[in-house]
Amino acid sequence: MSLSKLFWWVYQLSPVELVWILLVCTLVFFLLLRRLRGRSFPAAMLMLWLGDKLSNMRSFYRIWKNEGDGMWQSFNQKDSAQQFWYYSRIAELTSPLKDFPAWQEYNELLKIVFGKDN
Repeated sequence: MSLSKLFWWVYQLSPVELVWILLVCTLVFFLLLRRLRGRSFPAAMLMLWLGDKLSNMRSFYRIWKNEGDGMWQSFNQKDSAQQFWYYSRIAELTSPLKDFPAWQEYNELLKIVFGKDN
C-alpha cells in the first residue's frame, strides 16, 4: 500500500475507529518489539492477558451465534478484518501457552468466530 493510500484510508476513519487502531497497533508493536529484543514474557502476564482475551472471545462467540457476521456493527471497530488481525496477534504472542487448554480454546474460538485459520 502506498503512503498516499494509507493516509487516505486513515483520513476516512471515524475518530473512534482511529483511536482503536492506534491503541491496538501500539500495544502489538510494544509486545512484538519486546519479543524481538529477546525478552520473554512472564508466564503470569501471558496467562492474565490470555484470560482476558479468552473472555472476550467467548462473548464474541455467543453474540456471533445469534447475530452472525453482522455483530461487528455494534463494536467501535466495525471491520472484522481489523478485529481478526488483533485477536490473531494475541494468539501468536501468547503461543508459549499453546499446550494449555485455555489457549487451545481461544485459538478454536478465533477460527470459528472469524471463519479463518490463523
